[in-house]
Amino acid sequence: MHLQKYFLKFASSKTGLTHVQVESNRAKFGANVITTKKREPFFLIFLRQLAGFFSVILFVAASILLVFAEYLDFYIIISVIFINAIIETVQRFRSDSIFESLLKTLSNHSLVVRAGERSKIDSGDLVAGDVVVLVAGDKVPADGLIFYAQDFRVDEAILTGESRLVAKSETQGLYNIDSIIENAHAVFSGSYVLTGEAHVLVCRVGNETQIGQIAKSIGTADSELPIQKNIKRLSFSIFMFVLALSLFTFFVGVAQ
Repeated sequence: MHLQKYFLKFASSKTGLTHVQVESNRAKFGANVITTKKREPFFLIFLRQLAGFFSVILFVAASILLVFAEYLDFYIIISVIFINAIIETVQRFRSDSIFESLLKTLSNHSLVVRAGERSKIDSGDLVAGDVVVLVAGDKVPADGLIFYAQDFRVDEAILTGESRLVAKSETQGLYNIDSIIENAHAVFSGSYVLTGEAHVLVCRVGNETQIGQIAKSIGTADSELPIQKNIKRLSFSIFMFVLALSLFTFFVGVAQ
């Protein structure tokens, strides 16, 4: 899509949005805020793991073993339950910590052009269609397209994992804001400006930005490790063995 079509989409121009259009775009496209969930305390995450369906099944198996005085197997199953719960709790807690660290990389203030006038505002007040001026030392506050650049380079390590200078510039051709890799005409929230100056049309804010999507994926990712899967398989095997042993003992008792 050509840049002019993006300006039309957000009812904006190179002199920025009017104050009326700012409110309209905020209602239509949302605010520049990444939705966060309240971080659970460590012990609550641990208790939730113990209350899981699989843990309950193993607790039942352990109780059966205790009734039949199979103390060694009882202690093995109880150990497996608590080891698995601790591993899952630590992984989930670390995942939440990574999520919080990502949010700390976001810019607090931005230099924005509205109705032809520059002013510094809270980055959370940015909306799609805003025109932002970025200079060396700034953090990019939202995803956007560059329509003016002068010796402009950024560090996108927070997004790509590669800490290096990435040259950016405007283009007369088509723009693509969907891809981070090898994208010389767009900037993304969380990046650092290393040199130069650029004027950027904000196209995505908040949860719709690339870093917002990454934060969301971290918060919902399956944090189960291979060792946890192995422990679960072992636990299930033990449970099936105990169940079979219990049924055998029951029917032998009935037969006698």
